[in-house]
Order: sequence, then C-alpha cells, then structure tokens
Amino acid sequence: MVTKEKAISEYNRIKRELGHQPSQTQFLKMSCVKMNDLFKIYGGNAYAQLTEDAGDKPQLFRRFCQRKITGNSYLQSLLI
Repeated sequence: MVTKEKAISEYNRIKRELGHQPSQTQFLKMSCVKMNDLFKIYGGNAYAQLTEDAGDKPQLFRRFCQRKITGNSYLQSLLI
C-alpha cells in the first residue's frame, strides 16, 4: 500500500529528475504510484492535492477552442 509520504517522496524525486513540476501523466508513468492509490489517499482532485502537499501550486489546464469566432459565425458554431 502506498502512503501519503511515499506519494510525496515519489513526486519530489520525479520533480528533481525532470527539473520542473511533473504533469499528472509524467508522474504516473515515472512512479510506482497508481491513480487508484492517490484516490484512496486524497479522494477527488487527488493529483492536485498531492502537488499541494508537496509544496507546489496545482496546474489547472483549460482547453479552449482554437477557432476564431466572430459575428454570425458564433451562432452557427453553437449549432454545429
């Protein structure tokens, strides 16, 4: 069983190796910690909670539409 301390230790190890805050994908690929382990420890928003416990600010990514929408094309885009 993975403990909170082990998860934080793994996070910090990977951060040192990469030289930057690891993404969730990088962390899961490079550590022995599984997402289920994090959910058992933290519940919802598990990776964000882990980054906070490790002393980092969670990175929240938002996806935006790449297409520029103007005028009537905005209304048409809603119908697509």
